[in-house]
Amino acid sequence: MPEPRIAKPVGAFLRSGTHFVHDDERECAALAALNTAAAMARTGNFVTAREICAAAIFDAQPLISARVTLLRTTLYALFAARGFKLLSRVMMAIGGSSVVVTVVPDGAGLAEVPRCHDELGRIALLVDTAWLDHLSPDDPFLRHLCDALVTGKKGDIGRTGNNPAAPGQLEPL
Repeated sequence: MPEPRIAKPVGAFLRSGTHFVHDDERECAALAALNTAAAMARTGNFVTAREICAAAIFDAQPLISARVTLLRTTLYALFAARGFKLLSRVMMAIGGSSVVVTVVPDGAGLAEVPRCHDELGRIALLVDTAWLDHLSPDDPFLRHLCDALVTGKKGDIGRTGNNPAAPGQLEPL
């Protein structure tokens, strides 16, 4: 005789047997882990930071595209940890396009905003090391990238603001 199924509350995920974890708890845990990963990356421990990112992303996978704050924190932590392969996979899962990141050495010490262009179904990003070193969770590029992923307008990833040609704004290559 089949065992009766336990009714799963709406908005909860089954974890470790019959213990339920609600979306809000899972989001808080993932945010804390991703912020820890970014802090580890700031100290130069990129490998550990990437491992923490991978674990947090795996645990919070269903929520990342549904929670804007979690998505932005995920992108921030992955850029800070130099987790570009995982960044590409997250962006592929959410936006349908992979990302190839090329890190360019900082020029005159000015942190240039990443430049990007579409390249045969993927997005190519040129990222300045000085920008990575000074990256913050509220960075305008991250906010815009997050918004473009959420709205599904991948053509907007290469632009920020209402005027894409404005000085100091991100422009397509």
